[in-house]
Amino acid sequence: MNTSNSSPGIRLTPPSIEVSLGLRVVAATVVPDDVTIIGSFAAADGAVDERLGVDRAQLDLNGFTGTVGTSMLVTSLDGVARVAQRSVA
Repeated sequence: MNTSNSSPGIRLTPPSIEVSLGLRVVAATVVPDDVTIIGSFAAADGAVDERLGVDRAQLDLNGFTGTVGTSMLVTSLDGVARVAQRSVA
């Protein structure tokens, strides 16, 4: 599917939409080897998924409140981005 205009220099669709068309989202209990980003749900308090790579104190220190609709990108040395997110109440 081509979402861009064929005329040079004119974009009809923002690049973020073009990129998202090629994404594959999978829910899994084991992290696949070819993954480039991991999303972990994190509430305002309590335990934090160890796959996120940070603990509750680090989330708090970086201003992650865990309120509905919030997220925080966690970078890592292994090249896999991790996202702490709270999307539902």
